[in-house]
Amino acid sequence: MLLKLNKEGPFKKDVFRAPGHQGNMRKLVHFLQNGRLVNIHSFSVNTIASVLKKFLRKIPGGVFGPENEAELFEIIKLEDTEEKIARVQRRVVFFSLHLRIRFLIEHFRARGRFTFQIIRALS
Repeated sequence: MLLKLNKEGPFKKDVFRAPGHQGNMRKLVHFLQNGRLVNIHSFSVNTIASVLKKFLRKIPGGVFGPENEAELFEIIKLEDTEEKIARVQRRVVFFSLHLRIRFLIEHFRARGRFTFQIIRALS
């Protein structure tokens, strides 16, 4: 899913603002929840983005967690642009790892097992 968003999303206007097709969203969520293989090319970029947003909204504590969110707000307040860039760059690596771990923990807690689809999505 993320690969398709990464590949096609930048060429699609308002990819995270335009809603996906509701029926296809339900279908995609159902496939993912049941660990079924998904032909991702059957779904539009907007549908995939909408499903991803739906998932991210349900993560307890938010995507980054309260501490990291507070750090982002502190970075925004900095005057020195070079320092802002350096701190954001350091955080990006941490956020990537943090998101993967949170994703695994939440999925395992909710489902009690790992599915091939989840492992592949994280790799």
